[in-house]
Amino acid sequence: MSYQEVTSSDLSRNSKAAFMLASQHPVRVVRRDGENYVLMTEQEEHKRHILSEYAAQILAATTRSAGSLEDNLVDVFPWIYFLAAEDKAQCAQDIVNSARDALTGGSIDFFLTEIESWKESAYARKHGLFQDPIDWLTEPIRVERP
Repeated sequence: MSYQEVTSSDLSRNSKAAFMLASQHPVRVVRRDGENYVLMTEQEEHKRHILSEYAAQILAATTRSAGSLEDNLVDVFPWIYFLAAEDKAQCAQDIVNSARDALTGGSIDFFLTEIESWKESAYARKHGLFQDPIDWLTEPIRVERP
């Protein structure tokens, strides 16, 4: 992962600018006399912690020899059980792909959004919101301008 860098002396002289950068994304604080630091918001650190926890559980599910990927992921994400059979495999693959992307420097937010989107779909299905057939319009209906 690449970080923007500030020197420790820049941090001392102009801390406001360094903190503004860190509020947008992690910043490497380069030191001459010791190990570098990474400055980030608590929220960013929390998202990384959640990603690590999920990644460990997803790794365990993907390496199990018994059962399909989607069946194994139900242990990690119980709400997958509520998805339609044809959606379970797609959900499992989307979660694994977005986790892999996030772990290799991609967007943690995308990974968390992917999980939340599938979770909301599963709960919507559980509560019967997808039971009625959808009638798509073949021709647009013109309405008067309000």
